This record gives sequence, C-alpha cells and structure tokens, in this order.
Amino acid sequence: MDSGVDALHADIGPKWRGGSNSWFDPHYQHATPFDASGHGTGVMGLIVGGNAGGFDMGVAPDAQWIAVKIFNDQDESDFGKIHQGFQWLLDPNGNQSPDDAPDIVNNSWVLQGTEGECLGEFADDISALRAAGIAVVFSAGNSGHRSDTSMAPANDPTSLSVGAVDSSQRVQRFSSRGPSACDGGIYPKLAAPGKDVLTAGLTSNGSNPTAYTFSTGTSFAAPHVAGAIAVLKSAAPGSTMTEIEAAIGDGALDLGTTGPDNESGAGLVDVVEAYMLLAGSTPSDSDQDGVPDSSDQCANTPAGEAVDANGCSASQRDSDGDGVSDAQDLCSGTPSGTAVDADGCPVDEPPTSGSIVVTQASYNASRDKVNVRATSDLGKQAGLSVTYNLANGGSVTTSMSWKNKNSYWESSIRRFARNYGAAPVSVTVSGTEGAVSAPVQ
Repeated sequence: MDSGVDALHADIGPKWRGGSNSWFDPHYQHATPFDASGHGTGVMGLIVGGNAGGFDMGVAPDAQWIAVKIFNDQDESDFGKIHQGFQWLLDPNGNQSPDDAPDIVNNSWVLQGTEGECLGEFADDISALRAAGIAVVFSAGNSGHRSDTSMAPANDPTSLSVGAVDSSQRVQRFSSRGPSACDGGIYPKLAAPGKDVLTAGLTSNGSNPTAYTFSTGTSFAAPHVAGAIAVLKSAAPGSTMTEIEAAIGDGALDLGTTGPDNESGAGLVDVVEAYMLLAGSTPSDSDQDGVPDSSDQCANTPAGEAVDANGCSASQRDSDGDGVSDAQDLCSGTPSGTAVDADGCPVDEPPTSGSIVVTQASYNASRDKVNVRATSDLGKQAGLSVTYNLANGGSVTTSMSWKNKNSYWESSIRRFARNYGAAPVSVTVSGTEGAVSAPVQ
C-alpha cells in the first residue's frame, strides 16, 4: 500500500503477479501499475528486487507482488481511499475462491501529525487482515529523536512497526520512538536498515530499466521486515504468521540497552536466527559461552571465563563504554564520548560544547536546488551534518562541508527532488554540540 509501483523496472516488473486482481487504484487514475513519485517503487525494490543491474537489492527476490495505489499522483489520499485499499486486499478478485489475498502487507506510510497519538481509524482494517493470517508491517515514522513519537497507524497494537538503523547498526535520530500511544507497549517492535539503502528508482517510462537510488527513512526499513517474513513463510511453510513474527522478535539482534526498548524494539531483524527458531534449532553460539550470538555483545569470550547476560566476561566488560575493559580501566565512569588513553582516563580533546545556528535553508523549485548554511561555536571542529525532512515523510542525511574562507558549514544539492522523490520542508543540522531545526524557505 503505497504510491504505486513502476512495473517497467527490470527488477520488479517480472515479479508482478499480474491480472485484474493484482493492482488496485482507488483514485482510478491508472488501470495498470504506475508510480509518479518513486516512493512505492523504492519500497517494492527492497522487498522483491533482484540484481538485474548487477547489484543485489531485495530481501525476497523470488516473491511475487500485488499493490494498492493508496496515494494519487499528487501524493494525496483520504481515509476512504485507504479503507478501500485495505478491504480490497482481503479479497482482490472479489470472489472468495480461489484465495488470492497476500501473505504480507507492507505499509511505508503514517498519518502526518499523529506523533504521540493513538488514532483507531484503521484498527478494524488491520484486525481483519490479521484475522485472515496476513502480516501487517508498518514504518515507524520519522518523527524522532524524542520519546513518545509513535505514529498512527503503526502504533496499533497488532501492527508490526519498524524503526531505522544505519550500516553501523545505530538507531537513526529521525526514527520515531515509543512507547506506543495506543497501549504503552514497546515501539517500534523491530529495527531494520533505513539509511542510504540501495533500491529501485523510477525508470523514466522504461528508458532506464535498471535505475537505482539511495533512500533514507523508516519507509525503507519496513520492507526489509516484509521481505524477511516472505523468506520465512517460504522456508517454513507450516508456520503460522503469528509464529513467524514471534521468531523474528526472538531472533532479532539486541541493540542498545539489554532487552526490548523504545528505540529499536526487539532489535535488528535477523532472518537466519528466526529460521533456526522456527526449525527448532538452537540459536548459534559461536564462542560457546551460553549466550546466543544474537544477544552476545562480546564475541569470542576467552574459554572458561564466566559471562553476564550480555555474553561479556570480566576481561571484556566495559561499563562506561569508553572502549577500555573494566579490568584495565583506571578511570571508571568516564562520560560517554570522552576521549581516553589506554588506561581509560580522559585525554585532552577539542571542546564539545557550543551552539549551532542555521543561517540559510532555501530551496529553489525551478532549479531543483537546495542550499543550507550553518555556523557553530566550534568552527571547523564541529563536523556538522544535515537531515533533510521531505514533503513525502521521508528524510535524507548528508555531511556538510566547512568553508574556511567564510567560516561556515554548507550543504548544497542539485536535482534534489529528482534524486530523492520530494522537496525538503525542513532541515535538522546536527553536531557534537547538539542539533537545531529550521524550516526550508
């Protein structure tokens, strides 16, 4: 359920199930698969994309897809159209036999302005899909980094909400946090890659059938989980969707604080561990310390050393996170981010306090160019980056360049909407001293 799909893409088109029961446009703009913005195409590429252009892309490249174009060509919709989409998915051919409903429904969208609110508008729709044994995956939203920023309908208790991490398994600032405004439960429920992920781009009416793009946002984390469920459904066909979802949660790689939390949920999706749980296998324990690899924060524990719940022995434990084990740390309790020597004691370092001022955040629509400038009390030591918050709900984060002559930081991007699918509406400039947001003029 998205903006549509560009079926002319070589990695996506051949995976379409085809027929009148495999495409639904409640706006009645397109009788066959189409995507004006590229958002839905990028999402679908991460679920079923192959490697037609030489790069592996999708999680479940042998799966088939159907789609509901809940957003029109202007990226607009209303509750009625979305309800129609949910209802169509329960019985696409309108004739209960044969059963042609999907196994998994990916929803890389949220209702804007619902941060920290529980809106039950689509609760019955989601419950109906769940009752039919259909997994319902939602992007968690891009309203972080504060807590209590869960968004509807992803915070519906029966939805599988997904937050975003980068390639270093760090939860992204933009990724919405819990607890869920609906039931106070953990939110999001899982985490998956959602920063600068390679996926399918629009083909320009087929002229570039292997178009690629890099996308950022929880919209692109959710399809990783949808694809994972598809793989597990194929690998363990006798398992119910409830069992598959439970295995994904139990097999996830724990991130941050021990156990489920309101930043990354149960952790980073791990398809292999989930499959082993479904197959009744014992989760892998490479260093044989009694702690599964998915929860082991200290790999390769020396043989015979006792470990804690995180799989860390006394010689490995690093309570203050400064990179020096407790056994060698002569200065315990070092504040996070402080540079330390081999003994774990602070060393001289550049100042880390100051303030950021955004002096310019402009977008020239006719030239499709965005320009952001900012200053910092730390000058060229600030190492600033900028997150562009897009009109379609996504976001893009890039580093900024230091302009020594003018003593400011700058980010300038041409063909912005063309590359990222939407214009920027606001920016957040971040550095060691914090972050500041500003609207784009």
